Amino acid sequence: MQKKIFNLCLRAIVYMEDGLFHAHCLEMDLVAVGDSEKASLKELQEMIESHISFAVFKGDDDLLLFPAEKIYFDRWEKANQLKIQSKLFPNVKSEDKAININGKAVIIHIEDHDLAKMKQPQRFSPLKEMAFA
Repeated sequence: MQKKIFNLCLRAIVYMEDGLFHAHCLEMDLVAVGDSEKASLKELQEMIESHISFAVFKGDDDLLLFPAEKIYFDRWEKANQLKIQSKLFPNVKSEDKAININGKAVIIHIEDHDLAKMKQPQRFSPLKEMAFA
């Protein structure tokens, strides 16, 4: 068994709403929308990178974490539990599996070298000039 330890992991739940995929980062309450699960997760990762970079640029850790509503954490937990059960016991039918939890539990891993890039000060720079119409 290959093991890998990540220093930063964020939970996300991916769900379909109004014909589009929504990827919702629970620790930061960021939601990205896309035509596919992959597209919504890619957009969410970009949003997370910008969010972290901006908080670091401003030097304000209070800007970083804004937890989503409890209902989304509950949905993530239920989706994750069902994923574990179905991976380990795919032939077992349980009443819980029949419940529509409306979401897929996802973990977003951010490795140290990616985090270092997000912390670089040049990612955000003040505008030199602003034009108004």
